Amino acid sequence: MADKTVEATPATTATQTESPLLATSTSSTSIGKCDSPDNMSSIEGSSWDTNDHDTSQPPPPQIDKESILRELEDNEFLVGVVEDRNKRCRRTMEDTHAFIYNYEGIKGHGYFAIFDGHAGRAAADWCGQHFHEVFGEILEERGNDENADIQALVNEAFLTVDQKLIEMQTQGRSSGCTAIMAYIRKEGDKRVLYTGNVGDARAVLCHKGKAVRLSYDHKGSDHTEAKRILDIGGFVMNNRVNGVLAVTRALGDSSMKEFVIGAPYTTRTVMGDDDPFFILACDGLWDVCADQEAVDLVKEMICPETASKQLLDLALQKFSTDNISIMVVRLTDTRHMVHIPIVSRLSLGDYRSIVLTFIILGIETIFRAVAILIPSPILNAQKRLIEKIFPWIVTNHISSKAPPLETAANVQEMLQFWGYPIQEHLIRTQDNYLLGVHRIPHGRETISPKRRSPNPPAPIVELLQKHGVPLAAETREAFHRRQHDHSLAKNGGTNSSEHGSVVPKASNLHTDEPEMFTGAIKNAEVQHKRKDGDYIKPVVLLYHGFMMCSEVWLCNLDEERNLAFVLAEAGYDVWLGNARGNKYSLKHMFTKPHEQKFWDFSMDELAMFDMPDTIDYILERTGAPSLVYIGFSQGTAQAFAALSINPELNEKVSLFIALAPATTPPGLDNGLINSVVKATPNVIYLLLGRKTPLAAALFWQNLLHPTTYAAMIDGAVKFLFGWDCKSMTLVQKSVSYQHLYSFTSVRILVHWFQIIRTQYFQMYDDVQPRVPYLSSTRGHTPHPFPTRQITTPIAIFYGDKDSLVDPKALLSDLPEAVGVWEIPGYEHLDFLWAEGLETFVYPQIFELLESYSYNGHVSTKGSSFRYRMKRSSSNGFTSHRMTTKSIVRELEYQDDSDTENYAAHDESNGCGTDDTSSNWLTPERRRSSLRPLSQNT
Repeated sequence: MADKTVEATPATTATQTESPLLATSTSSTSIGKCDSPDNMSSIEGSSWDTNDHDTSQPPPPQIDKESILRELEDNEFLVGVVEDRNKRCRRTMEDTHAFIYNYEGIKGHGYFAIFDGHAGRAAADWCGQHFHEVFGEILEERGNDENADIQALVNEAFLTVDQKLIEMQTQGRSSGCTAIMAYIRKEGDKRVLYTGNVGDARAVLCHKGKAVRLSYDHKGSDHTEAKRILDIGGFVMNNRVNGVLAVTRALGDSSMKEFVIGAPYTTRTVMGDDDPFFILACDGLWDVCADQEAVDLVKEMICPETASKQLLDLALQKFSTDNISIMVVRLTDTRHMVHIPIVSRLSLGDYRSIVLTFIILGIETIFRAVAILIPSPILNAQKRLIEKIFPWIVTNHISSKAPPLETAANVQEMLQFWGYPIQEHLIRTQDNYLLGVHRIPHGRETISPKRRSPNPPAPIVELLQKHGVPLAAETREAFHRRQHDHSLAKNGGTNSSEHGSVVPKASNLHTDEPEMFTGAIKNAEVQHKRKDGDYIKPVVLLYHGFMMCSEVWLCNLDEERNLAFVLAEAGYDVWLGNARGNKYSLKHMFTKPHEQKFWDFSMDELAMFDMPDTIDYILERTGAPSLVYIGFSQGTAQAFAALSINPELNEKVSLFIALAPATTPPGLDNGLINSVVKATPNVIYLLLGRKTPLAAALFWQNLLHPTTYAAMIDGAVKFLFGWDCKSMTLVQKSVSYQHLYSFTSVRILVHWFQIIRTQYFQMYDDVQPRVPYLSSTRGHTPHPFPTRQITTPIAIFYGDKDSLVDPKALLSDLPEAVGVWEIPGYEHLDFLWAEGLETFVYPQIFELLESYSYNGHVSTKGSSFRYRMKRSSSNGFTSHRMTTKSIVRELEYQDDSDTENYAAHDESNGCGTDDTSSNWLTPERRRSSLRPLSQNT
């Protein structure tokens, strides 16, 4: 995507940008009417005001599609608007609206506004009649200069109107209104949209089929707004200002003007062919309808009047309890949208992209067929040629651990290389898949003869202290005790022969056959073990991402950057999970991998069977009452899903650490793939079949030199996601990428495309939509995963360069996390293999582990513990990469209902570094460096 973030502050103006950030929200929709601009310079009212939604009222005149398109071409935009009193819940109508074609007498310019009154409609009525006049006077005076800051003029118009309302209001009860205003104008050869709002009236733009919010909800539940009110002496109770008003910014309200200000949030957006319409509406719509849901409904309708009525019906059907005002402004026609049943209704550009995708895959298939016929001597000569052209690669490989790790065929060989013990376990899920799970029961006791470096890793206490983690005496003692105690009987279910003086071969790891676990153990057994057991070794389960396996945790060239090894050396009982379908879980009791039925699973099955059955098996084997779950990418998504639908599972996971969490990825940075995402699953099945995707990646991995293959993967992730992968060395990539891919189902890929298309973290939708980006077909809605019901403590780590993570959307769908860390410069794969993991990520993980997992129980800090990194000037980070720009930034926030702790929140709001050292900032400086997620759109 070429999209950029539209940044703005609720009080002033937004940073200018050429295109908006694609974003979704949890509430939004729009409605409008087809209005032909008979009087091109006069203010227009709503010609279809259904204040009682009376179906007996004469309908608006029918306008055929061709006439609508002609009007759209002649006038450059069409407006559809509707109002409804909502007689079931409201006795009066307090909304007003206004729109003007050819605003200020300039063709193609337009003014649009909705005002939602409260405590009477006087303020809303005055704004409906006069706001455009005030704004017009300001534009006439200072808006004609080519260097004019139109956003600043929008801001001035709001403040001027607010002041006029205050002057007019008496000492008695004062009315007020929220406002959303949009102004579209031509600037050179560009068409630019400016918006401004106060309160919870909202503007939503359709950009490439996705909803882009161009406004900011000023509510008492917003942390930034609540803090502003507290700072000036007010209070917020039940998310209301001084217990009275639900919005924190409005026009009028003279009796509360000290707290309820009129300074707007403003944006500037350059419009293009990918921006066919935008929607303005009051909270009567947005309280019950999501932004994307509104956009999905409107984009299929060329007539804004029809769209407005449909949205109104939707709001009433969803039991909106407020007045409803909606305006749809159609900017471009949709005659280029064609429906092909097997594909979907897409633009001609999307169809071209899909055809090109088929051509590219066809060419790749031909090359693969030819490559199969190439004799082995030629392939070997190709690899030798690469090494001759790049001799430094050979030097680096010889001086490193790369060759044995590159060629390691499985987890057993990788662990034998490092000298760690290993156990293999086989778990039978409740739906009869067999999952291979690996266990590292303790740290390394001997040096493997295959290891090139005879130096064991530093003890975990030294490692953490090296990177500036201050440990309490009891913490150091616990680490030492667990590190030197390899008596696995304390975790039960192990064989004494598994930790002898020599690392056993894979075939000798067990004295008996691998056990089959037939399902969940009884809750009573778990409770009994919790009461009677005193577990010294905490248990940690690591889970891989999409199209991966457990090998990804073991292939860092620096031993202390392999999280599994550092955990094992620290005394943790480490387990490596594998999802169904990958190389270690390619087995079913009754079906075979060559059968299509074997691959008939999505993330739903991973959440309902794989994760809970794996956790139950591990707890049964170890006797521990709970474990810590650390997931990467899809490993976090399946955990969010599983914990949300399985309340009992929350009791078995004492802490969930999410690395690069993916729940609702914003989309891909490639137009070809985005076109496929818009299409129906039939296109994906036609491209990739119905079994496993991207088998070609494994073919080229075996064919090419590791360095060539690494360059190919770098190009692919740059093409798809925009990642540069600069935090990993080339030698590290040549090793890691050899273990990057494993098998999964095409159905999981389809599931992810559905989530990207709808921007909902939902279950797999078996009903295929006819239209792109449709969140549901008529008559059904896919079930979203109820992630706010999760009770397990959650800690989140993400990179600010990761295009697959939307932290704002993620945090809005979760209960309060115990900690949120943004790692500047990190991309998605960096959380597995980047340099600096042992500095930027692992110390925080270990402090979290000590707080939530020691002895298998939550520490006395409790589940509400808010992790905050502490450093002193003498114990700071020493890594050369620790600069002002690369410092770990922690984002702390509070629950919407928590209004009494904002003062304490003010003193602990974030962390950073100063410009000259790695010391942590003072509370005052931390506040200025914190970037609250809620302020970015």
